[in-house]
Amino acid sequence: AGARGYVTKTISGEELAEAIGRVAEGDAVFSPRLAGFVLDAFAQEPGATHIAVLASMAELGGEAPALHERVGAHAAATNVDWLLAGGEYAQELARGARDAGLSWERIATFATNDDAVRWLRERSRTGDVVLLKGSRKYKLEEVLQGLQV
Repeated sequence: AGARGYVTKTISGEELAEAIGRVAEGDAVFSPRLAGFVLDAFAQEPGATHIAVLASMAELGGEAPALHERVGAHAAATNVDWLLAGGEYAQELARGARDAGLSWERIATFATNDDAVRWLRERSRTGDVVLLKGSRKYKLEEVLQGLQV
């Protein structure tokens, strides 16, 4: 089965209750802070090129744009080679990465998972490492499946 939610030890009681409710409704819970932890671990993976494929995170409320910019900035700070951003807040992910120093030439957006597969097939090489992370609603497992064909 696997985990459907990840929270930090510093989560408030209200946030924990909300997270449990979201998991009970079938959603996955993954905070922007945890996205930073994942990006840090990803940066340590051995590989020729690090490509972060990030889709938007759902259920963040009014802070969503700023939180997505922070995640994009964190991706840039971990020295990813490429950021491929998708979902409702793709532009905020891209802007955050750009503002943190990742060049526009190293940032791309995708409208569909098929677009992401095409982009990865054209640019990735043996020895590259790819991170797929986003809200379940964006079904990034389709990108993995598309690459395995």
